[in-house]
Amino acid sequence: MNGRKIGIWLIGAWGQIGTALTVVLAGLHSRTIATGGLVTEQPEFAGLELAEWSRFVLGGHEIRKTRQSKRGICSPNRRQSRPNVWLRWRPR
Repeated sequence: MNGRKIGIWLIGAWGQIGTALTVVLAGLHSRTIATGGLVTEQPEFAGLELAEWSRFVLGGHEIRKTRQSKRGICSPNRRQSRPNVWLRWRPR
């Protein structure tokens, strides 16, 4: 395959999906995470000319008008009703 970049554009999720995908792609590119669980790493795909991980470029935008703090686990009401869940998300 040629060396052209492949763009992946993500919409929404306040960057949570983009952040996770960025970390995974960086790990795959640097070979610091295991690839055994990836379908494309199985022997059946060995003959295909799949793109190298370094060719992927990420971008995206948000479409919601609400703040992240108003939804989901970051909601003040949710923190009060489920304090143990909130504690698991704190940085160590």
